[in-house]
Order: sequence, then structure tokens, then C-alpha cells
Amino acid sequence: MWALIVARLAEFALAVISVIKSVSAAIMQWQAIDLGETKGRAESEAAHAEVARQAGDEMQTIAERPASRDEIIKRLEEGSA
Repeated sequence: MWALIVARLAEFALAVISVIKSVSAAIMQWQAIDLGETKGRAESEAAHAEVARQAGDEMQTIAERPASRDEIIKRLEEGSA
């Protein structure tokens, strides 16, 4: 009778260990997915920041050398100002 009780307890312990392993694997997978999403988001934001910086630099160069009065009048006459 004691052998049967010990065998059942061993089966139960193995089942509990199996559940713990499954839950820990799921948590580790969830963390890896979250880390990947965070990394992807950071890379995307860095790319957007670089594009914005380049656009800002381009606008700064345009602002540093404004068009001449004659050029502005020419654009106004052409309708492209």
C-alpha cells in the first residue's frame, strides 16, 4: 500500500514539475517577444529620428541661404512660390 502511495506522489510530483516547466517556458517566450518588440520599436524610432534630423539639416541649409529678391519675384510670377 505504501508503495502505491509513493508511486502516486511521484507521478503527481512529475506532473507539477512538468507544469512548472511549461509555465516558465511560456514566460521566457513572452519576455523574448516583448524584448524583440521593444528592440524593433527602438530601431524604428531611431530611423525616424535620423530622417527628421536630415530634414532639419536640409531646412537649415535652405534657411541659411535665402532666395534673392529677383528669384522670389520670378517664382511669384511663375506661381511656384
